[in-house]
Amino acid sequence: LRQLLLDPAVRTAVGSVVTAHMVMVGLMQMTSLHMHHLEHPLSNVALVFSSHTFGMYAFSTLTGWLTDRWGRRPVLGLGAVMLVASCLLAPLSPRLLPVALALFLLGLGWNLCYVAGSALLAPWLVGQTQVKAAPVVGRILKGNADLTPEEQRAVEAAQVNLRG
Repeated sequence: LRQLLLDPAVRTAVGSVVTAHMVMVGLMQMTSLHMHHLEHPLSNVALVFSSHTFGMYAFSTLTGWLTDRWGRRPVLGLGAVMLVASCLLAPLSPRLLPVALALFLLGLGWNLCYVAGSALLAPWLVGQTQVKAAPVVGRILKGNADLTPEEQRAVEAAQVNLRG
């Protein structure tokens, strides 16, 4: 796993998926608090989160096609732009529709990053490497701190390598 994380393409793939996930979770948590503070009814919060979920999953097939057609990195870039746009748009208006649009963009940006990042990572994960790496990436996404000592050393080595 340590050697796998030393490869720039693998770090880009894992970093983009993990970063997109962290941005998504953070903005989702803040949005519910923001809407509660603005005294939106629970039905409005549900609508906003439904638009977000729609953005996350409704376009997965199209995202896969775009990833194959345009390339993994351009789709990652488009996803990153959508994530940034959603973070900038979400707090601008107290009204329902702009917040719902921002959370839809958040979901779609996450989808683009997740699909393209996974596609970028896939060629590196074959055989035993896939069996070992897939649970580690999943645990990082879930925020679990239950990595084995070997996994912790591999992640730390990759972080040191990133810093130069």
